[in-house]
Amino acid sequence: MLVALTGVVVAALPVINGWQAQRTWEQGVDRLSRQAAVHADGQARMQVTDYQRGLYRSSVQSRLALPAAALPPALRGALGVTAGGPIELVLEHTVQHGWRGVAFEGHVRPVGALARPFERLGGDDGSLQVNGRLGLSDQSLEFRSEALSGPLDRQGNLRLTLAPLALDSHYDLTRGQWEGSLEWSGFTLAQAASDAMLRLGGLRFEADLRLVAGQPSRGIWVGDTALHLEDMALRPMAQPAMTVARVDLETSSQLAADDLMAGGIRFDWQGLVMPRSPEMQGTMALDFQRLDPAALLTLSRQTATDPSQPMAESEWRRPLAVLAAEGPRLELSNLRMETADRDGLEGQAELLIRPAMAERLVNGADGMGLWQALRLDAAFAVDAVLIDALPGEARMWAEQAKAFGILRRTATHWRMEMSVDEGALRIHGEQPWWSGGS
Repeated sequence: MLVALTGVVVAALPVINGWQAQRTWEQGVDRLSRQAAVHADGQARMQVTDYQRGLYRSSVQSRLALPAAALPPALRGALGVTAGGPIELVLEHTVQHGWRGVAFEGHVRPVGALARPFERLGGDDGSLQVNGRLGLSDQSLEFRSEALSGPLDRQGNLRLTLAPLALDSHYDLTRGQWEGSLEWSGFTLAQAASDAMLRLGGLRFEADLRLVAGQPSRGIWVGDTALHLEDMALRPMAQPAMTVARVDLETSSQLAADDLMAGGIRFDWQGLVMPRSPEMQGTMALDFQRLDPAALLTLSRQTATDPSQPMAESEWRRPLAVLAAEGPRLELSNLRMETADRDGLEGQAELLIRPAMAERLVNGADGMGLWQALRLDAAFAVDAVLIDALPGEARMWAEQAKAFGILRRTATHWRMEMSVDEGALRIHGEQPWWSGGS
């Protein structure tokens, strides 16, 4: 009897998983549709258009519709997309129901106005592959794109070349741990009638993060991320090009013993060339301590709800007060930007928020009343050759800073030191420029 009952349960599990997979997918699509509508003024939607559920295998079709305004007007014209749109993508996949969960595989294809440009690039049902797994304790997703190349418009004025892309994502539900990676050799968009061009070189991204507040779709994570960009170039018509040879961005964070966040950001770049500016390279390191993840989550939700509302009239003060109560500290430990001749700017800064600011925020204090509850120390140095080469208005501001003693000359550079403590501002450590009241 026990053996027979076990057999019935095992046989029923794929059916139960299939029903649960359909319910999970439809709920997820509905949630994504609501989020897309918020970010597109109600003009975006995603829906399940067909779900054929079998005993061990199902076929599913979902459709994403975006407003035509999601594309720049010039690109809309080249693609033949009317102002009314919409831009539509269809996801077709099959689902395998197993007793340990469900696995799916399928593809994405543009429909409607984007179908013909996709075909001109050589795209078909095998060009954009989507695979994944929904298990009892983990979820995974893989996206693969083949190399695509061809004219975007009927006239052949815009040519797009896309390198293969590989995206992998794995989420452990029991530990709240997410691991992701992206490998892409980039793309080139060129205009045949001119030298105008946009190119993105190799792109690589890796992440290992843990959820510490909120939900996966909108939460606070700690862990490590790394982004590497080989190169990027933009050459508009009749304008100087903008290029960057390399970009590296790394973040690291963790929860301390008191459940407050600490971590840092490292940013490095080389070969940055912008119109009317010399080639630059640089590095920046920013560290933080004692940030409350729950307060950060509340603050991010307020920002997403109404970012234009003035702080004095909003609900921002309460989460800001919770953050301030822990005495957070931010430190710009290293900043250096320089030309190929090693002329440049460097600096350090440290900001300490005292717990007294929490009460001031709750009681409606503003301006100098808040300045009295922080300490700021900063020092910057600019090589003299750069100050002397500043153009127009920037040169005028530099001359005024020299006249007031804010910038002081040393043997090789101009230096500025400032500190703010209990509302008193000091320049180069001298008598306060002002001592603020409440």
